[in-house]
Amino acid sequence: DKNRYILVVGAVQIGKTWAIGVKALHHALFVPNATVIIGSASDNQATMILDEIKGMMNRSGISYESLMDSVNNRTEIHLKNSDGKGLSIIKAFCATDKVMGFAGTLVLIDELGTWENDSLYESAFITRTEATKGWVNEYLTMGQVVVISNPNGQRGALWKIWNEGDEYHKYRY
Repeated sequence: DKNRYILVVGAVQIGKTWAIGVKALHHALFVPNATVIIGSASDNQATMILDEIKGMMNRSGISYESLMDSVNNRTEIHLKNSDGKGLSIIKAFCATDKVMGFAGTLVLIDELGTWENDSLYESAFITRTEATKGWVNEYLTMGQVVVISNPNGQRGALWKIWNEGDEYHKYRY
């Protein structure tokens, strides 16, 4: 889906967080100098997503070590671009305003329905794409925002997006 805003809601244990990892890795590998920002409800969840991305690379035919740059820690991964000249970055944050210093070519939001302070979704995370939304890529949408979450009741930012977010393409599983 090339729409700028995408919302996916689904039951527990169907692979929502796995999908975020796949989308993040795909974007970082195929968009030169990409910055993928992942927002999660907690620090533990954020680092678990990055660990899963590293695991995906290790289990695949992708040469993890040849792509890695000098930064490879629990909150971010730097991957060398295929031309060897630039870097793509995947950064994971819990739901705080620490994300404010970064512009993202892709923002992925994990489990927005469980965020304690879901006002950060719009004030801190959505705004990360303003600088990149006009960038052009032949295949992928720049400045895209993808929210994947368990519905978790009729409340908060997720419920508002589901009911009022006309700019979102919405999927329910």
